[in-house]
Amino acid sequence: MAFFEFGQSFIFMGKSEGDSVGTALLEVGSTADALSGNSHTFAEAEVVKLVEPLEEYSRMLNSIKLAMQQRASKKSAYLACLVDVEAKTNAFKKIQGVPGKESQAETKEQAVCTAQDAADAAKVEFEKVSERLLTEFELFKNQKAFDIKEIMSNFINLQIEFNRQSEAAWARLVPVIESVVVEDAQYVRDKVQERNADDSAMPSHHYTIGRTGRTATVPIGNPTPQASAVSFGSGYGGSPSENYGDHNDVPMPPPSSPPPVPTSQPPANPFGDNSGGRKQSYAFTDEEGEGGDEGDEEVEEV
Repeated sequence: MAFFEFGQSFIFMGKSEGDSVGTALLEVGSTADALSGNSHTFAEAEVVKLVEPLEEYSRMLNSIKLAMQQRASKKSAYLACLVDVEAKTNAFKKIQGVPGKESQAETKEQAVCTAQDAADAAKVEFEKVSERLLTEFELFKNQKAFDIKEIMSNFINLQIEFNRQSEAAWARLVPVIESVVVEDAQYVRDKVQERNADDSAMPSHHYTIGRTGRTATVPIGNPTPQASAVSFGSGYGGSPSENYGDHNDVPMPPPSSPPPVPTSQPPANPFGDNSGGRKQSYAFTDEEGEGGDEGDEEVEEV
């Protein structure tokens, strides 16, 4: 039942997907569904070749236990007869030869003979049961090794065949899954190349920040320059590029030509008219590693 539900889940997922992904999901679901029916077939075979022989083996053991109980019962009956014979024999000997008790002695003697006959019959019955039990037990010991060997061999062969068919069924899906991975990887590579081509073709402005003469590159068309990636020029004493805003943005490629020399007259605020002429405060480290001046510096366009 678990394999069947597993397969149905993949089939439903495959119907909701498209292209090679949906096909792969449908193949996995169909394979799991087929293996579910195969598991049911092998379970029935296990009942025939494993469970039923073990149950028969258990019934045979119960029969042997009953035979041993019968032998013990016959033995107890025989021992009881021997005790009765001994008691009646002692009673007969007490009055044997006593004058005036000849009739009682004759009765006691007859009782001893009757008890002896019963003891002899009980002995014959006990020996018969014991002989039959020993014969059956010897047959059981000789057959036991063969039966257990056959039961275990059948069970192992069933497991080998079931796993062989399962392995073959799953192996048929490997090319299907690999084709999905290759196709999707090629699709992703194509999309990445298209995006890189678009990014390299996008124009950008170079800005000078404050009195330091350091430059920053902001792509044109970005509605929120404060949250875009900014690339600093060689005048910046740190790394060649650094995120200016959110750390989740991808840095834009550096400009193809060196930034122009800043003019004496600064242009309008590059971050938009709605910034209200705000000033940004930056702390830089110059090329000698000493801390620069910290203060209010305007971002000026070159």
